[in-house]
Amino acid sequence: MKVINKAMELLKGREILILQIQYLASMMYPDAREKGYYYQREVSGGMIGDQAIHILDLCRYILQDEMKEVQAFGANVMQPKTKEITTEESAIMNMLSTKNTLVSYIHTWTHRAWGGRMEIFAPEARLEIDLFGRKMTGVIDGMEISYAPPENPGFHYSELEEFVKYIADGTGKILSPYSDTVKTMELLEGVMKSIDDDTVVKL
Repeated sequence: MKVINKAMELLKGREILILQIQYLASMMYPDAREKGYYYQREVSGGMIGDQAIHILDLCRYILQDEMKEVQAFGANVMQPKTKEITTEESAIMNMLSTKNTLVSYIHTWTHRAWGGRMEIFAPEARLEIDLFGRKMTGVIDGMEISYAPPENPGFHYSELEEFVKYIADGTGKILSPYSDTVKTMELLEGVMKSIDDDTVVKL
């Protein structure tokens, strides 16, 4: 997204201190249920393996760093697990990067409105990004920031456009090569292990 690129440009040369993320969805309400496989962790990866993986990948990209520790908790309060629903309905993932950046990420399917928010703290800087609205506000060196670029229509349009260009003639900008996805999968597996084993996982 253009708003992510702009944030990276504004933060260039600054060490990110804290990254805080929220991802909200209504998918656990009976009247908002999607296809069944989303709810079967062993098939789709569940809420974390199907959705949160993209935000974990984004965390790595924004920080330009890897996580060295993760402690995660999953819960099912509104909808206990059943034979058909084996995924967590909510999770919190607390992580520490190799540069000692703190990351706190909440993901839930128990909120009526869909939304995503990321807040980035760096020396003399704070940026808040609306991931669904694709806009950003904040303060850099005491100056108010407001950025809402015109986006192409459709969800993930710009990402898909670049991918198609890359396949067609190699001109598309692929920011996450296959080798990079392996690192995101390692982080995802650490999150899952932490939830399942109720432990801090060192990566």
